[in-house]
Amino acid sequence: MTCPVYREDGVAIEILLIHGYNDTAAIWNPLIQCAEELAHPGSVRFHAIQLAKLPGAESLGSAQILEGFCEQVEQAIQLRRHEPGKPWMLVGHSMGGAIAELVAARGKVPVSALLLLTPAPLAGVPLGAAVMARFQAGYRQRNLERARASREAMAVNLSPQGIEPLVRASFELDPELVHQQLLAWTGGHRLGAAPSTVSCGVCLVTTEDLFFKKDMLEGMASRFERVAVMHIPHAGHWVHVEQTRAVAEVLMDHVSKSIEAPNPGADQAV
Repeated sequence: MTCPVYREDGVAIEILLIHGYNDTAAIWNPLIQCAEELAHPGSVRFHAIQLAKLPGAESLGSAQILEGFCEQVEQAIQLRRHEPGKPWMLVGHSMGGAIAELVAARGKVPVSALLLLTPAPLAGVPLGAAVMARFQAGYRQRNLERARASREAMAVNLSPQGIEPLVRASFELDPELVHQQLLAWTGGHRLGAAPSTVSCGVCLVTTEDLFFKKDMLEGMASRFERVAVMHIPHAGHWVHVEQTRAVAEVLMDHVSKSIEAPNPGADQAV
């Protein structure tokens, strides 16, 4: 498969990737490499953002944390908007999916398409005290075997090469940042309780993930006006790591469709 995206003036679309909970931007490297192999040379440009800790963590609620992460994404796009007419696609995994939706809904930067990979619902996913305590123990009491076991438990098809970056992330990130992320995706944002105001095309990818389950995400998809739901089998929570080629093909297909039928309001943001 070769992506048909091509423009004589070079880059057809900018793609910004937003990682999930307790992950780093490096997790996107295999997908970026695979997608670039599928695309015409120079037709797409990828940017993987590393979310940073927000100041005043103790006083922030989940909505404020999500909005703070959105501001980081918006700033990253504004810094790279050398060509205002170029569309932007946001790719979000897990917690990053909720952030991507919220960025598009805020309308402060031009977003022409969303690709959501096993996304956390923007409304949040409340956890019981015992489950929350297990998540907190993961970043407060760092243990190599525990980190590896927790990643393996949420995956279906992780290779040894695939799991290592996930485990490393557990030790590289500031525990306070991970705590903010946990509060963000579990508490959610008020906009997630209503139909989404996102007007661009959305592709939502489900898997055999036992946490963000297929039926839950299919129900969540009904919030969007323009949405296609794709199911990728033989993958769990980290579909972009477990089935990199399949995700790259879905990504580039969504790129082609978004170029052919661009969001009419995408370039109006300032």
